[in-house]
Amino acid sequence: MGRSIVNTPIAGNSSTRGGPGMDGANEPDGYGDRLLKLIPAEVIALFMAMDGVITDNGDNSVALSLIILGVGVFATWFYLKLFQKVDNTTQIIISMLAFAVWAINIGHGFQQAELIKPSYAALALLIFTFFAPKIPMGKSKESLPPL
Repeated sequence: MGRSIVNTPIAGNSSTRGGPGMDGANEPDGYGDRLLKLIPAEVIALFMAMDGVITDNGDNSVALSLIILGVGVFATWFYLKLFQKVDNTTQIIISMLAFAVWAINIGHGFQQAELIKPSYAALALLIFTFFAPKIPMGKSKESLPPL
């Protein structure tokens, strides 16, 4: 299973879900699959490591937190586009937003600067995470039949 969200069955490909003859082998991604593919866990882990280095050094400035937030947003695009070969622009943008929402919730610099109340940030995270998988993705190259 790749990171690209499958919107429609892939014509002529019965191995999308792990092999021929398996249940759901040619099905579009469901809510759970879409949710997992939209949250860039690898980049969130990178952000947590960078945030931890900053916190350990005692430098929790908002400017530095914004810099690593920017690095993470770029890393999300870079990782999905170049490594995971995701070609759906909507999916990449939603994943970048998902990263930002998660980073603001877990970043120490954002919490200490009190730019946003933690309860508001948590509500934004819950609402975004709940609704993001239902956003229409449009067609990607992966969902088109092979030539």
